[in-house]
Amino acid sequence: MISSEQVARLAGLIGSEAMSAGKLAVLRRLDPTKVLPPEAWHLLGEFGLENDDAERAVAGLSSLMALARMSGPALPIGQALGERPGDDAKYAEIRFVRLLRARGLSELMHEARQAIKWCVTHGRRIDFTGYNGFAAFILAAAIDTQASRVDAIAHSIARDYFRRSEDDNTKPESK
Repeated sequence: MISSEQVARLAGLIGSEAMSAGKLAVLRRLDPTKVLPPEAWHLLGEFGLENDDAERAVAGLSSLMALARMSGPALPIGQALGERPGDDAKYAEIRFVRLLRARGLSELMHEARQAIKWCVTHGRRIDFTGYNGFAAFILAAAIDTQASRVDAIAHSIARDYFRRSEDDNTKPESK
């Protein structure tokens, strides 16, 4: 698999000005369960992966990063989905739970795309990096080599989501 430093490098490559709009469009539409386009292979070549599952998981991650590409401060995924700035709604709890329970590349990509599209629509930029970051969850859940690792990351993400929800519920009402 790839390290958190490599995830940061992947995010940097996708977020750089050198990445053309055409390449980003291809990456956004990429389906890692099908034949990968040349744009994905160019990125994958940077990481020296030798495993089909790992290559497809990283290609899926690059697609999600391209979809989420925005400017502004980045938030951990649980916080981005759970925050309620102003009158804005948070991501639906049932969808959030489906995201955390998703396993396997196809199911995971579907749920992750829904969450990222929601974040983009609501102007929330996602931080993919970190030991328990969204990239670590995507890669672990897509390949499912260590179920305990996937569950630990999901627990961390859920903590951020529900902490924000609880903070909103404990604010006193103004009179």
